[in-house]
Amino acid sequence: SWNHPWPDVVTAAANGNEMGNHTKNHPNLSTANGTTLHDEITNMKTLIDQNVTGQTVLSFAYPFGAYNAAVLDTLKKSGHIGARTV
Repeated sequence: SWNHPWPDVVTAAANGNEMGNHTKNHPNLSTANGTTLHDEITNMKTLIDQNVTGQTVLSFAYPFGAYNAAVLDTLKKSGHIGARTV
């Protein structure tokens, strides 16, 4: 689960690193229900955006490289513009 100190993340972003989303708990999203997808994708994006104010999260990396149509739909609705697999 997410356990990185926000000051370290903010410093990394200030040093020119893109902060992307990779979920809170690293689940296999292809087997997750809609509530879990919203929490893991949308809520984590919101949390990062609230804490790293110098940029907006636009990219996503699928845990385990796993995704399906519901995952893609959640990503689009949450404002991500790109995603990558393994």
